[in-house]
Amino acid sequence: MTPVNPSNQVHATHDLLVWYEIFELSPNGEYVAATVDHSDDVPCSGRFILHQGIQRRIGITLCHECGSELIWKDVQEVVVGRIRGQRDSVFDESDGQVLSLNIISAHYIQKHHDERTFYHFEVAWDSSLHNSLLLNRCTSSGNSVYLTISSYLEIENSFQPAIITKDLCLVLYPRGGDSTSRIRSSLKNFFLSTNSPILNNVSEYSNRVSAVYELKLRRATPMNNFAQDSKHKRAIDTSKIYVRGEEMLEGWRPRSDSLIIEHQHDLEKLYRIECVEYTKHFLQVKNRLDNPLSSPNDNSPDKFKYSLITIDPLKPIDHRQENLMRRCLSMMLPPPSIPSRLDVPEIEV
Repeated sequence: MTPVNPSNQVHATHDLLVWYEIFELSPNGEYVAATVDHSDDVPCSGRFILHQGIQRRIGITLCHECGSELIWKDVQEVVVGRIRGQRDSVFDESDGQVLSLNIISAHYIQKHHDERTFYHFEVAWDSSLHNSLLLNRCTSSGNSVYLTISSYLEIENSFQPAIITKDLCLVLYPRGGDSTSRIRSSLKNFFLSTNSPILNNVSEYSNRVSAVYELKLRRATPMNNFAQDSKHKRAIDTSKIYVRGEEMLEGWRPRSDSLIIEHQHDLEKLYRIECVEYTKHFLQVKNRLDNPLSSPNDNSPDKFKYSLITIDPLKPIDHRQENLMRRCLSMMLPPPSIPSRLDVPEIEV
């Protein structure tokens, strides 16, 4: 599953049962689940029996207890790669490319008489795009092909997707070959291949590979610990990697996550400056309201201040009083009318 920070507190733990299926296009135009060999000596909990040169789809079903807080929002990406001839062999990039598959559908499934929650999604898989010889040719007798599939799922109230990874084992037979007879020799597979109504439900589950996962949801790291946690993260140096169009940046080079920390510090400084200026403005307005006729540029008590006096109508007013009266009368006048519609000339294109 997704790697998590062990220092964060665990919010919830969920047990997931995941089913993997590979569908092949049948002659009638429908996708049918490929047969899976569940012998005791088969690795990866089963081996898919595939045919060469047939269109395929991969279906993944998530199952967990109902009523939990685990809500799947969407499937971000499904990646298939690490194609190899042995399960524990070192992966060589020349053996095949890693592909991001096209997501066809993703939805919840409701099953009768089953209170569990099922979430199913399918992706289209064209094995020829890997350019791998192991997938393009038929598998020799006694050998198998291994690959790794990773699913990135978005969870509600989680900023980090859940990553579910599984190694799949498969063999490729010719399209017209009788591949099913090679895995139905045992008594168990013989009964599973019959059309008995009692074993129909068992046969449905026989063509899939299952795996059990433990999903832990941890609480997010607070913003005040972001700078401390970022010091322990490994920074990838991308300064030497060419990006198309970077010559237009005139010598600019990318920086690490310290740029985000400096941005947070700058925001805090701006907030403090805003608080100081707000306090200064509030004190000036309060002082002005307490002394309305005082000089705005003279706040010292030792200097001259204007005093409130009664205006004598018989005495001519001075220039200061005249300006004050004009300002008061201008504020009493109604505001100019605003046109409801502006005439804007039309521009023909």
